[in-house]
Amino acid sequence: MSDDMRPKILTGLPAGTKAGGVRADFRPKMFDQLLFQKGQRVWWSRASLCPCSSPTSQAAPTCVRCHGQGWIYELPGPYLEGATKDSAGNPIEFSDDGLGVGIRVLITGLTKDEQIFEKFGTWIFSQAKATPQAANRLSYRDSLTCRDQLLDITQLIDASGNATIPVTGSRSLTGLWTPLAEVNILRSLATDFRQGSDFQLEDNGTITWIGTPPVAGTKISLHGRFHPRWVILDHVFADRSTWIKAKKSSEEFTELPQSSLIKLDFLVDA
Repeated sequence: MSDDMRPKILTGLPAGTKAGGVRADFRPKMFDQLLFQKGQRVWWSRASLCPCSSPTSQAAPTCVRCHGQGWIYELPGPYLEGATKDSAGNPIEFSDDGLGVGIRVLITGLTKDEQIFEKFGTWIFSQAKATPQAANRLSYRDSLTCRDQLLDITQLIDASGNATIPVTGSRSLTGLWTPLAEVNILRSLATDFRQGSDFQLEDNGTITWIGTPPVAGTKISLHGRFHPRWVILDHVFADRSTWIKAKKSSEEFTELPQSSLIKLDFLVDA
């Protein structure tokens, strides 16, 4: 027995080993069938840093493009502008604001840890995993807005005296945390505001006052519902690819569906 215990490099199969036999190939077409049976419909928007950001990645609070969030959201690629069908001939759907394209994803692994406050580091509550088709390459900070689900939300707003309550992002006191789909309660200490007579909910999820808006500084309590919007928190897995060999065809290297960590947008920076 050799006493040479130094690590060795192996660049092929050991002598006498047959290159063949049973394979464990991933089959993208079968995964796509599962995805369209059990996956959720979402609007996918690509994220890019806002030019208002400083060298330390601090966004300008008054920026009209990102509303102080530091990120701009738009279609995943310029090739989608004006497109009507994807590469397989399927019709393309776009969100009302024109910034999202319709895809399907599997959302799994929703976290619920009863010992959450005993752990250090990232607050894991509200996190999940999102897996799209392999061709849809999600990237860091991209957003996935659920088209068919609604989630309740409540927050406090400081009235500005302006005619509109805009969407100003996570934990804001001057506007909505997220675009709204419904408004159930909107009240101050002195007044219960009624939809249709005191305010209206716009198609873009903002609130517009009818007539004279509340005096600046008035505290307003809101309860409503919105379409959950997830944000990608990790980078694309570089190892999500494999060799695949189909019957009567040569072996080819292909990308696999990526599984990305996601979190509800209004809790990302909480």
